Amino acid sequence: MKMANYDWKWLNSILPAILLVAVLVATSPGWRLPAMAQAGDKPPVYSARATGSFSAQVPIAWFDLAYELVRDERLSPPVAARIYGYSGVTLYEAVVPGMPGYQSLAGQLNGLSELPGANGEAYYWPVVANSALATMMKELFAGGSSVSLAEIVGLEAALDAQFAGAMPPGIHRRSVSRGRAIGNAMAAWSRTDGYQALYNCAYTPPVGPGLWVPTLPAFAPALEPCWGQMRSFVMPAGDACDPGLPPAYSE
Repeated sequence: MKMANYDWKWLNSILPAILLVAVLVATSPGWRLPAMAQAGDKPPVYSARATGSFSAQVPIAWFDLAYELVRDERLSPPVAARIYGYSGVTLYEAVVPGMPGYQSLAGQLNGLSELPGANGEAYYWPVVANSALATMMKELFAGGSSVSLAEIVGLEAALDAQFAGAMPPGIHRRSVSRGRAIGNAMAAWSRTDGYQALYNCAYTPPVGPGLWVPTLPAFAPALEPCWGQMRSFVMPAGDACDPGLPPAYSE
């Protein structure tokens, strides 16, 4: 295939004019390269954004990891539910100041007193959420393997590195600090629910017709028989939602 044989001699006649225009534009006092910062320019003003303007990337990443760690640590359903419950409240409390029309659950959930406030300052909410969930996960999986704890540390660092350049350093430090403050407050709250004393408590099941007995295949002991005594989030006590007596037993 032959290329068309164009006569480019006409370009020679206008090339000086093109170069002259380029020089004039480049040396104009008002001319700026948009991708280059000029000496003395002020940094862009950070504009605070509402929580809802960000994606759910951070919560999804943390809850995906929580599911994996629950599986890897072979935790029981009641223990897993406690982890997910506290993690959900931690996430909400971390970012609720950026949600107009919403309020903290402090004073509404059992035992949850006043939490650190946002003081009307600007925050980058994905960083706040990342820091808060990392702090709480370290508490909830404190008895886990070194591998699980390393995964928590690794996810926190990876997400923080991703967002660190999206805001001025002061906003980043403030966001990390708020997340840790909320995480520590939530961890302290979780330690007062009775879990340490009631987890895997000693239990001798009663014996008699119609009463529970270990079953196949493992003949495992009763699962968390004292769980109903643990402080709930909302109900005053476990027996506040009594399902009533079971049907009469017969053989």
